[in-house]
Amino acid sequence: MKTALLRPVLFLIGLNVIIKPIWIVGIDRQVQLLEGPEVYGQYFALFQLSIMFHVLLDAGIQTFLSQRKGQLVDLPKGFIARLGILKIGLSFIYFGISLVVAFMLGLLSHPQWLLKLLLIQILHSCILFCRTYFTADLRFGLDRVFSVLDKLISLGIMVFALTQLENLDAIDTMLNAQILGLGLSILFALGILVASQKKVKEIASTSVSISYPALLKSALPFTLMVLFMTLYQRADGVMIALLHQKAALQNGLYAMSYRIYDALNVVPVLATFILLPSLSRTGLNNEKGDGIAREILRFSLTLSLVVAPIIFLSYSSCFDLLYGSQSFEAARVFQVLMVCFLISSPMAVLGTILTASDQIWKVSGIALLGCLINITANYVLIPTHGALGASWTTLGTAAFMTLAYTFALRDLLTTLVSIKVVMQYLALGLSALGLYLLLDQLIQGSTLGKISLYILLISVIILTTKWLQISILPSRRN
Repeated sequence: MKTALLRPVLFLIGLNVIIKPIWIVGIDRQVQLLEGPEVYGQYFALFQLSIMFHVLLDAGIQTFLSQRKGQLVDLPKGFIARLGILKIGLSFIYFGISLVVAFMLGLLSHPQWLLKLLLIQILHSCILFCRTYFTADLRFGLDRVFSVLDKLISLGIMVFALTQLENLDAIDTMLNAQILGLGLSILFALGILVASQKKVKEIASTSVSISYPALLKSALPFTLMVLFMTLYQRADGVMIALLHQKAALQNGLYAMSYRIYDALNVVPVLATFILLPSLSRTGLNNEKGDGIAREILRFSLTLSLVVAPIIFLSYSSCFDLLYGSQSFEAARVFQVLMVCFLISSPMAVLGTILTASDQIWKVSGIALLGCLINITANYVLIPTHGALGASWTTLGTAAFMTLAYTFALRDLLTTLVSIKVVMQYLALGLSALGLYLLLDQLIQGSTLGKISLYILLISVIILTTKWLQISILPSRRN
């Protein structure tokens, strides 16, 4: 049986596009408004710190599992169990290192927040491990369920707390809700994973090593890649806390925009999450593999073109819609990070294509350079410009990495992109810009209505022109 790969991608993204904005706009934003930018800024620095070392929870295991499962279909009995035991050990290492770094940097003013944030990252890593197996096994339905189940549970708890409880410690309640949602989801996911492993036959395989040293050696390049990329993406909040005189306030201003940037990035991240095992299985430099790469890249570029008019023409109105009247600096941070999203969306796809083509060391090298550029620029810009300087650094680093990935893939991209394709993208971009300008003139005063109508009309244009197509792939294992 054949089906379009884009269907599960779009469905999975659709679920998260519905749930995550509700959490961000209805819960996370409300928590910051209740606590104030300075208190939330202290939490945001700890939140960023908890993510900076989350690669230690994985050590590249998930990417390694996704690629190997995609290539081999069957894995030896006991392989998944060994990976699970290894992840438990890595969780203790992550927990200890994060606490030591927080102590050394003087970021333990709210130790209870940090402890809960670290636990949330451990639980989230466990969910991602299960989802990685389900996706690599082409069981997209399970992946869809567990991509939103914990968020739905946490959302229900927070809606009740915010509407029914008084004198609420909003940040602590939000952390408790996430822990409960993740905990219940993990129980269901592990139950399904254990049941599926009981059905695995004893097989002999010399192509997959299950010894810990061999596994860690194989996962090393993936670990370094994720570590460097995480540091450049998440170091801003920690560096603001260390370098700026009004660190809490500046982190609060930065968090207002970063949460929207992070929510939008769920689209390319989920697309590449599904892309990697399928592309690893088919490989590149063949008709099917090139088709997958072409259409996922087309998907991400289309997303950037559609969002661009909103960002460049209505960033201030969008920011006011979310937060009301705020400082000009906060709105500028929002604009810079939204422009960064336009660049980071195709960057995620290009990096995944490089990874799937066994050029992981090249990806790691580019990520290392990006990390060094980010940290150096932050040291220069944050003391003077605060949150705005951090946003400039994020944008510059994303631009550098996108150009580096493009150069590394120049031979492949010449086969995927022609003058005709460039003209098609130009036509779509001009159509999106013209449509938004027209609606901007016709609809006065209602930013939400204008944006909603624009998205509806541009979606109709994309669907009627059959702009998005995808190469067919097996929907389940043979």
